[in-house]
Amino acid sequence: MPLISRPAGINILPPSDALRKLLPTVKKQADAIILLSHANVAMPEIEDDVMAQIDVVITSGDGASETHDCDAEGSESQGTLHNTPVLKAESKGLSLGIATLDINKKAKPVLAENSSITLDQSVHGDENILRIAENKLEAYETEKKRREAEKLQKELQKGLKLSPEEFFKQYNQKTNSPKS
Repeated sequence: MPLISRPAGINILPPSDALRKLLPTVKKQADAIILLSHANVAMPEIEDDVMAQIDVVITSGDGASETHDCDAEGSESQGTLHNTPVLKAESKGLSLGIATLDINKKAKPVLAENSSITLDQSVHGDENILRIAENKLEAYETEKKRREAEKLQKELQKGLKLSPEEFFKQYNQKTNSPKS
């Protein structure tokens, strides 16, 4: 008898099977595939053909020394698994990891650099972390504004193709519709 009973209607797939189903859809919508995992770093349950579709793995699991071709003589923070970079997060949030991806000549994301900042109890006042957070927030807000402007421009272009009657009909529908 199994230790944990499986509720009716729930089908648990092996990791490789689940990823095989998800990756084609995700790849169409993403610039890079980053697998976040708590599994053992060696990830024997993820087959080579699936791992080859992942650009970077970030894990907090055990077994960093089991990664193949591990950089820095078995470093606990980085290695490769089936030619996919594997970054190991430090346990209990003791460090802040920074990873930078670049696009290579084949338009494939590659790990350009990674580093970490050791955290202590005074994180809230750490200038390095504040600067990183501010830079990332600024970049996010700039990209968000760019996307919003692009969306608005597309809507305006559509509006230019409408007759005045069609434009005012759509305008009235949008402004008179109840707000949710």
